[in-house]
Amino acid sequence: MTISEFIKGQFEDFGVRLSDASVLEYTLKNKLTASAEVSDSNFRKVQVATVKYIPKLLAMPQSVQEGGMTISKASREALLDWYKMQCKELGIKDLLTKKPRVTFL
Repeated sequence: MTISEFIKGQFEDFGVRLSDASVLEYTLKNKLTASAEVSDSNFRKVQVATVKYIPKLLAMPQSVQEGGMTISKASREALLDWYKMQCKELGIKDLLTKKPRVTFL
């Protein structure tokens, strides 16, 4: 399976269809080759890149179908839950969860 196919498949599980332009952006930003095969040697890099792309997807409007991508409110919640789990598992900073902050005066 190519990295491009893997990326699209990961997001399709959540009802999100990525355009070829989105996949190209995703692979270029993460120094991945879309046509390369997913393997043991690059799997973690592909996994981390996938998780890091989620904040951009969630910043987009809900239930919009344009440019080859569709995301609905139900898939947003599932995608956010998966993002949180993956951040914890991979040791990546969770950029989407607001943490309580205490200020001492």
